Amino acid sequence: MTHSYTIMPTIDATGKLLSPLFIVMQEISGDFGPLVKKDLFTAPNIYVTASRSGKMMKDHLKTWLEEVYFPHVGDRTVLVIDFWSTYKNQALLNNATPEGREVQVVTVSAKTTSLCQPLDVYGFRM
Repeated sequence: MTHSYTIMPTIDATGKLLSPLFIVMQEISGDFGPLVKKDLFTAPNIYVTASRSGKMMKDHLKTWLEEVYFPHVGDRTVLVIDFWSTYKNQALLNNATPEGREVQVVTVSAKTTSLCQPLDVYGFRM
C-alpha cells in the first residue's frame, strides 16, 4: 500500500450513520497543496483533512469533536472509542466539549478492536 488514510464515521446507538463522514488523507506536507485544494472533491456529507501519516492526530480529533461530533449529537452522549493513544487525551476532550454538554467515554480494551468494534467486525473486514 502506498497511501494511508483514516475514515472516522460517527454512528449513533440506533446504527444510523451521522453526517459528515470524517476522512484524514495522507499528504507528505501534512496539508493539501494549492492544486489539490483547488481540485479536491467536496460534498456536504464529507469532511476531508490531511496529515503526514494519514492517521488521525490530536488536532484532527479536536476538529472531529468540534465540527462533526458535537453538532450532530445530543446534550448527553456516550462516546465509544478504541485504544488509539490519540483518543486518550482527556484534556482535549474536556476543552472541546461545549458548555452544558456531557460525554461519557467508553474505551474498547487494547488488542480487542478487531473482535468487538462494530466497523472492524462488520464493515472494514480485510
